[in-house]
Amino acid sequence: MGIVQFGLFDPTDIFNKIFKFDSVEPLNDTFDSYGYPSLYAVLNLGTLSAFIVLLPVLWAISWCVNIIVRGVKDYELSWHKKLDQFVFFNGTFVCVDESYLLLAMSAVLNSYYLKFDTYGNIISSIFSLLLWTVILATPFFVFRFFGSELKI
Repeated sequence: MGIVQFGLFDPTDIFNKIFKFDSVEPLNDTFDSYGYPSLYAVLNLGTLSAFIVLLPVLWAISWCVNIIVRGVKDYELSWHKKLDQFVFFNGTFVCVDESYLLLAMSAVLNSYYLKFDTYGNIISSIFSLLLWTVILATPFFVFRFFGSELKI
C-alpha cells in the first residue's frame, strides 16, 4: 500500500514529535491493514501531507521566479513555462486526481476524531477540514475545466 499512497518515506515518527498526537491507534485492524494506521489525516497521508504543505511554497517560488524572469529580455524561457505549468496546474491537479480516494478516506477517518483540544488535534482537524474543501471542490473543478462541453 505504500506505493499506492505515495509513501516515499515514513514520516510518522517525525509528525508525532512535531504535533504530539494523543493516540495513534487505527480505527480497527481492517483499516490498519489497508494503510490507514491512525485516525489522523496527517499520519494517514504520510509523504503526501508533506507535499500538500509544501505546495503553497512551490506556488510562491514559481510566482517569484515569474516576477524575476519578466525583467529579463528573453522572457520566453522554456524551463520557466514548464515550472509554472507544473506548479499551478499539472502537478497540483495530478496530485489531487491520483490521490483523491486517499485524501477522502483520510478526511473521513479524521472527521471521526475531530477535536480542538491539543496542538496536534487542532492541526490535524484543520488539515482535515481543508481536505474536505478539496474533496468537495474537485468534482466541480473537473466539470468546469474538462466537462463543460458535456450535455447532461
